[in-house]
Amino acid sequence: MDVAPKRESRSGSTLFVDGLPPSFTNLQLKELFAVAGIVLWSRVVAGATGQGSGFGYVEMNTPDEAQKAAKTFDGYKAGGCSLAVMISNRAPQALQAERFLELNLGKAFCELCIRSHLETAASPTELLDGFSYLYECHRCQAICFECHKLTQVFAITPKFSAQD
Repeated sequence: MDVAPKRESRSGSTLFVDGLPPSFTNLQLKELFAVAGIVLWSRVVAGATGQGSGFGYVEMNTPDEAQKAAKTFDGYKAGGCSLAVMISNRAPQALQAERFLELNLGKAFCELCIRSHLETAASPTELLDGFSYLYECHRCQAICFECHKLTQVFAITPKFSAQD
C-alpha cells in the first residue's frame, strides 16, 4: 500500500510573522522569505474580512535557514508595516493540516488519515477549529489516498494551491 509519509518533526524551522500589511498575500510572503533560504510552506492567516489578519507562518527547509530569516526580517518594513519574526514551536492545527495537504498536492485524504499525520493538538477545540477550516475550503467526496475508502476527503488541487 502506498502511504503518505509521516510529518517529520521540523522543530525550529517554523516562523511566526506578525505585522504583515492586510493586503499581503501567501505568494508575497513566500517570495519575501525565499531570500533567506528554501520556503517549504507559507500562509498568511485570513481575517474576518477575507484580507490578511496581519500575521502568518513560514516554514523554512532547515532550522539554520529559519534563524537566518528571523534575523533578516525581524524589524523589516513591508508595505509601511514593521514585521516581528520569531521561531514558533508549531503552527496551529488548521495550518498543519493545510500544510500536509499542500505537501501531498493532488492527493485526497480523509479526516482520520490527516489526523494521524498531525502533531498532537493542544486541546480538542483547537483540532475542531482546524478541521472546520478544512471543511470550509477543501472538502469533496472521493477515495482517500491512504486508507482507500470512498468518503468525505480533503485535498488541495494544483490549480487551487493555497500558495497562489
